Amino acid sequence: MKVSMDEVAKKAGVSKTLVSRYLNSKPGVSQESKSRIRNAVEKLNYRLPGEKEGAVISVILDGITDFHEPLMSACSAAALENSCLLTVVDCFGDTSVKVKNADLLSRGTVRGVIIYGSSISDKDMIDIFIRNEIPLVLIENDLPGAEVEKILVDNFEGQYNITKYVIDRGYRDVRMIPWDLSTRADTERMAGFLAALRENNLMTGNNYICPPEKPGYQGVYDIIERFHAHHHLPEVFICSGDSIASYALIACEKIGIKVPDELSITGYDGVDIKLLSPWLSSLTTMRQPLEEMGDYAVKRLLKIIKKPDETPQKTMFHTVLIPGGTVNKEGPAWRR
Repeated sequence: MKVSMDEVAKKAGVSKTLVSRYLNSKPGVSQESKSRIRNAVEKLNYRLPGEKEGAVISVILDGITDFHEPLMSACSAAALENSCLLTVVDCFGDTSVKVKNADLLSRGTVRGVIIYGSSISDKDMIDIFIRNEIPLVLIENDLPGAEVEKILVDNFEGQYNITKYVIDRGYRDVRMIPWDLSTRADTERMAGFLAALRENNLMTGNNYICPPEKPGYQGVYDIIERFHAHHHLPEVFICSGDSIASYALIACEKIGIKVPDELSITGYDGVDIKLLSPWLSSLTTMRQPLEEMGDYAVKRLLKIIKKPDETPQKTMFHTVLIPGGTVNKEGPAWRR
């Protein structure tokens, strides 16, 4: 026989309204009431009306690209495995859109939310979910003061390792093209890059960080063209993302710079990008474990939904070096 919400309320010794607020992740339920309702739900094996068709959880991100495919595929698979419906909310990097979506989701029937991204500007959106007691998992955002589940990548370690990889092969003039230094991920990668230079007694400083002045391909092209025009190409450009690396490779093709003989290029992310030059088998990059992170994020979120008093955890994932044809393993040509 199907258990009603009235029976849950009676078992827990609270009102039906309070049970409804708890089950829909709404604020205004004390810790004591939460515990009593949760115990009643478990003992009576209560299910929300329509829950058999799948509880709804949402993933919020900025601008869906090929990069997000492994993450979203893993999230979707984990959600379906647990009889949940996954919805995706693309906010296109617009802070006001994020706030509006957070408000709508908090007033709707969503059971929990995963947010992907490392922007500090996400704070207002995150605060709305926390204030409304919506179960929450942050991926790649270690927002200070946010006592919620966090899944992170060791970006410092990853950028350090790939920089050390080229240094160990004899490269000495190494520069970095960052993606977006307003994000936590990129500032951590820059720190890892500079640490590798310092520890190997190489020059460091602002001259070795080359942020694009224009968005997209044009900004990266301008950097490489400027170095080429002054006849002072570095030996390596360490790019803080595979998209930046792909722009750099296109720029080299257009300008007439041979990769990796005249200039080596590395990426970061592990996205399967198509390289233009036939002699380049693959991009030297750091693979992020996006599939593993997506699967873990959904499973942690579902656990938090079932047990709201679960202590938030901070879990660190690590990147893996993928050697490719955009870096000479024997080092720069002039050293050989």
